[in-house]
Amino acid sequence: MYYKKARAKVYIRVVVLLLLSFSALHTFSEPKVEPLLRKNPHRFVIFPIQYPDIWKMYKQAQASFWTVEEVDLSKDVIHWNNLKPEEKYFISHILAFFAASDGIVNENLVGRFSQEVQIAEARCFYGFQISIENVHSEMYSLLIDTYIKDPEKRDFLFNAIETMPCVRKKADWAMRWITDREATFGERVVAFAAVEGIFFSGAFAAIFWLKKRGLMPGLTFSNELISRDEVRSVLLVLFVKSCITRCLNWIWHFYPPSKYFPGSWQMLLMVLEYGCRM
Repeated sequence: MYYKKARAKVYIRVVVLLLLSFSALHTFSEPKVEPLLRKNPHRFVIFPIQYPDIWKMYKQAQASFWTVEEVDLSKDVIHWNNLKPEEKYFISHILAFFAASDGIVNENLVGRFSQEVQIAEARCFYGFQISIENVHSEMYSLLIDTYIKDPEKRDFLFNAIETMPCVRKKADWAMRWITDREATFGERVVAFAAVEGIFFSGAFAAIFWLKKRGLMPGLTFSNELISRDEVRSVLLVLFVKSCITRCLNWIWHFYPPSKYFPGSWQMLLMVLEYGCRM
């Protein structure tokens, strides 16, 4: 099917980027204090800009802000009613996964990253990301509420973490990195890049499959907006100075990751395994 091919292509692109980050985290010893976490008495004032790449990404994100009111779902209900039962099942479960996941991403941003990072540019980006993740969560909840008229089925989807084992496993994996007090900042950053870059990619591709068929214009338009936002969030990881340095060092040395970084591969394979369970 089309969505399987699209899903595979997305996975390949994202996995290549994240594999470099996973492996690079173990190339050299972790610094005692990550550069972004060093105490910074100037963190309350934005200028002068010290990290122009992160600031540029923040301004780009700010310029592309959107709300659910911009998405027209009037034609979607007609298309939804004409879908096959198995297609409704498939799409509704994708939406349930997304509705639960954005809340977990925000849990991490509010509880860990935005409190730990000490540079103003990244704090601005994380603050905006929290806002746009709320929009994503509202959008997915609205989609479920619009398409699913049976209250019992709707409650089942809204409570996917408790009712759907595949979603629960992904949620547990992500929550582990929020509560882990032993993992380094670099490991946790890359772990959540995997959540948004691998877990989400297959689901995005599945919805693009509907666009290929000319169906559900509201859903597919919101999917374009949200996937754009998530790509920007993943790219932020690659701009984190410490992570980029490790990635470049790993590339230059060209060490075989399966030999030198077994822990990285184990982590990556776990992400891929959970990412394929939908």
